[in-house]
Amino acid sequence: MGQQRRPGEALVVSKKLTWDQIVDACKALDRCQDYQELAQQLRQLPAQIPQAHRAIVAYWRGKLALLEGDDSQAVQFLSEATALAPQNAATHVLLGSALVRCQQWMDARTALAHALELQPALAVARLELAAVELELADPAGAFALVASLPDNEAGALRGQHARASVQATSDLSAAAKAVEQALLRDSRLPEAVLLEWVQFTGGLLLLGSLQVGRTWLMALCTITPAAAAIANPVPRRVALIALSMLELIQPSKQSVDDWLEELAAMQWLPPSASEHRIWDAWLESWVLTVAGRLEGQTREDRLSCDRPLEICIQALQCIQPPGRNNYDLFLRLTRLRQGLQLDPVQGADHLGGALERHGRDLLVLMKLLERCCELDDQRLRRCRRQLELQLQIE
Repeated sequence: MGQQRRPGEALVVSKKLTWDQIVDACKALDRCQDYQELAQQLRQLPAQIPQAHRAIVAYWRGKLALLEGDDSQAVQFLSEATALAPQNAATHVLLGSALVRCQQWMDARTALAHALELQPALAVARLELAAVELELADPAGAFALVASLPDNEAGALRGQHARASVQATSDLSAAAKAVEQALLRDSRLPEAVLLEWVQFTGGLLLLGSLQVGRTWLMALCTITPAAAAIANPVPRRVALIALSMLELIQPSKQSVDDWLEELAAMQWLPPSASEHRIWDAWLESWVLTVAGRLEGQTREDRLSCDRPLEICIQALQCIQPPGRNNYDLFLRLTRLRQGLQLDPVQGADHLGGALERHGRDLLVLMKLLERCCELDDQRLRRCRRQLELQLQIE
């Protein structure tokens, strides 16, 4: 017997096959998810495709473009497919997904709504459309779409419910409470939802909304009973680091001892790629912001910083992205922990050092830049290098 051939292998290019047979062969490749072979067969099709098969060929090309991350090309092919076969719900779903990736929310809503008109029970379309409604600030519409759906193992339904409950709140503090309630449920939420909340919290901190940021950090520190939630350090470890650093510059009445003990105990957990992304997105900037403010305090004000900084340094060294040289950052934190006092910033001659020290602290940086505007030319030249750095002038 000859070697067994995969479904559709080398069939499309055979001149003996009819177009119906070619399409059947490609359908077989699509069903078995052999997309590499399907792409190869589509590339060998002639330029002129019969009208009866143009829709499905455009659908396959759009699907492959979506899988390859070419979202704009996917939109082009899938738009052609929906125009040629408007009754195909699957094509509308894929077009909606491609438009979501392009952040074309209104067009995505239209495409996904068409899919549900054709197949009202199509779960994937309901979940995708719910995400679009949340982006368009319609949490009630998102709730209505997913209310009747069963959840899956990945927690897609729980994630959309949680996002909608947060967006439906009246203010940021109430939203943080909704986050806390969502995290207290038995099952772990999808990591994409957790990262969305972590990124929002980082933005609050960097913009100086420290009290609201504290509320969100407290919510993100909520641990769930699920074993997977305890073992996965996202978002709790980052939240504990950020919260412990916040306590150094804005102390509250709450004891930080429990946080520090848990943070120290989490060193056995390996860092995740998500934590590396959070580091780049805002955590490093937040740590530098706190360091700059601590350096402006007196040594007496920093007497209680020793242990919190020791634990935070260890945790930060654990989650820093690989291959980075963060020597200067950890040197600054170590000096602060040891109580070494830097010269206070006084007068125009010290503005260059202040600009370097507070380069990630937007509120302080704006005040320093205002002071620079009052300098004469000679003193301004002394700050030129740091000004160019902060203003990103080449």
